[in-house]
Amino acid sequence: MTSPDSLQGAGDRLYTAFASVPKPATIEGCSHCWNEREQAALLAPVPLRELSADSLRPYLASVMSTIGSEADFRYFLPRLLEIACTTGFNFPELDHVLSRLAIAGCADWAPEERQAIRELEQILWTRTLATYPSDVDAEDLLFAIGLAEPDLTPHLNEWTASLRQPAAAAHLADLQIYAPELLHSMLGPVEPPASDLRQQMLRWSISPEVRRAVAEAVDFADSEEALQVLVGIDGYFSEYDEVMARQSRRSFSTILG
Repeated sequence: MTSPDSLQGAGDRLYTAFASVPKPATIEGCSHCWNEREQAALLAPVPLRELSADSLRPYLASVMSTIGSEADFRYFLPRLLEIACTTGFNFPELDHVLSRLAIAGCADWAPEERQAIRELEQILWTRTLATYPSDVDAEDLLFAIGLAEPDLTPHLNEWTASLRQPAAAAHLADLQIYAPELLHSMLGPVEPPASDLRQQMLRWSISPEVRRAVAEAVDFADSEEALQVLVGIDGYFSEYDEVMARQSRRSFSTILG
């Protein structure tokens, strides 16, 4: 998992920002998903920082679905994120924790709480772009962040600026593996809000800015492996252009009858 060193300060700020959130006295849940033993383990009389991954895992798996509420999620959030960013839960993982933020209505939380979360997300994003393979795929992390922070532009701009680095380029190549699905969603009817995030990622991935960044990165490739990744990305641009050209020709033929 991710080394905790540069995350320590962000984690401490999370605990500080959420320190006033009261500990829940009980946690409601579906009896098929949640039992008294699991609740007792989670509500044990120990400091939040000492709760184990094992005690939190059943709760996290179904929180705000069949277990718990926004109120108890806010209390446990600093510890959930700390574990997800360091030792890990095995399942669920970091992107699952982040995806719960929007469901919990984090946009309406106190400014210091939202800021602490954003600082952690930024550290995670920067570290992910610099590491390949990483604890979580760049696409999955960005999508999870985007559920709570719908404008991904700052994160995508950082990705563009990092494409000379082999790890950031490799993450882009991974994104392109799913490009046919994303392209289909862009050309056809889609349902918000998830599709909006996927479309933003797709449009960014074939934008002139990204194409220029990839072309420039080729000149800085310091290994054959890095060069091949960049060549593959460039090849995808050509494939995409051909798909769009065929789409345009079909549209033009329809207009002509």
